[in-house]
Amino acid sequence: MTGHNIFSDYPLSDIRKAVKEIGAEWRDVAELMANGTDFFAAAGDYWLLEEKAVEVLAEQLEGDPYVLGCFHAEFLADVTGWPSALIKAAQESDPGTQALGEMIIQEGKTERLAECYIAADGAGHHFNSWDGSEQDPSEWFGYYRFPNAA
Repeated sequence: MTGHNIFSDYPLSDIRKAVKEIGAEWRDVAELMANGTDFFAAAGDYWLLEEKAVEVLAEQLEGDPYVLGCFHAEFLADVTGWPSALIKAAQESDPGTQALGEMIIQEGKTERLAECYIAADGAGHHFNSWDGSEQDPSEWFGYYRFPNAA
């Protein structure tokens, strides 16, 4: 992100508000944002660049196929195109749930799942296990903020 200061697109009042709310670590957050860091922990929060949210979520979900297989059967059916009865049958056992997640990865459906997950429920439930909250990227210079999550 060379040649463009992301903060120049925002009024000074927004920047002052952010500095006040973030507190002593505001310089760390500002530097990571200015460098275009996709996902980071700072000031007790997680920060996620909005344009990379689907990609980062998909990468994290692929790290645990079992969790991928645990999504609601109807949701998975919508994302994958597979029959919900097949998904429900697979979810009746831990090995079946694991295998379901592995198939989602093998079939290249993880990014689509991440996109639908964010659209349906936001990103807070995944990235902020503390309380599931998220703050809108429009308030944080193009970054989701997950308070108290780090």
